[in-house]
Amino acid sequence: MFRNLLRRDFLSMFTMWLIFAGVCLIGAVMTAFGIKLETSSYNDFVVLIIMIGMGAIYSMPVATVVLIIINYVKGFFGSRGYLTFMLPVKRKTLYYSKLVSAFIYAALNASVLTVVGVIFLFVLEIDKISTLPEIFEFVLSGNPILVVTECFLLFNIIVFGEYAAITLIFEIITEFNLAVKPGGAKKIAGTIVATVVSAYVFIIVLFFSFIQDVYSYNILNDLSSGMRNFHDVASLTAVAAALLALGSVFMARSLYLIENKLNLN
Repeated sequence: MFRNLLRRDFLSMFTMWLIFAGVCLIGAVMTAFGIKLETSSYNDFVVLIIMIGMGAIYSMPVATVVLIIINYVKGFFGSRGYLTFMLPVKRKTLYYSKLVSAFIYAALNASVLTVVGVIFLFVLEIDKISTLPEIFEFVLSGNPILVVTECFLLFNIIVFGEYAAITLIFEIITEFNLAVKPGGAKKIAGTIVATVVSAYVFIIVLFFSFIQDVYSYNILNDLSSGMRNFHDVASLTAVAAALLALGSVFMARSLYLIENKLNLN
């Protein structure tokens, strides 16, 4: 049953995700060539290309989160909620199905963004590299173990960051649907306070990740300049672990509310 639920949740938004992934890759090509052109001839048209391209890149993760949230709301509280809870499965099974589907999409997003990084590297360094083997040789020159480790950590930061954001929104939506009922807010007052505090910590972690330059564009700058002054592995590991831990806390609280507090029937 879980496999069927997961398949349904995953396929319900797969077509739309493919569209946004294609838009993201087109945006990556536009942005990379725009940056390449900007270095030789600055003009407003080139800046516009870069802005549109960057918007297309960011549209994929944002749209994915929105689609996942819509699926969650409809499945638990919306038009599909009644049919969902007629299924002979536990509530936590329904929740895990949507959560695993969201996690898979987070991993797919990270994979696409990795391809975006390769596109940037190829276009910006086209004078030095022209084939995929040359890209690997260029990236792995210097300290290949360190490069692979940090790229792996960056991939996980993208996945865990999206996972934490999605589970936080799941929790907020669940709390809202309980709070709007008579006496509901009093029942979960402590949980609401904990959510606010956790969300604040989540924002701090994201801010720290920006300070540490954990995003691929900055690492690409290091690569393109031939530098091997990479970011601290310990900092990247701490950010990834913090995002995973926060996401797990958000998930646990949502699951507790769904199983013990909400009357969804």
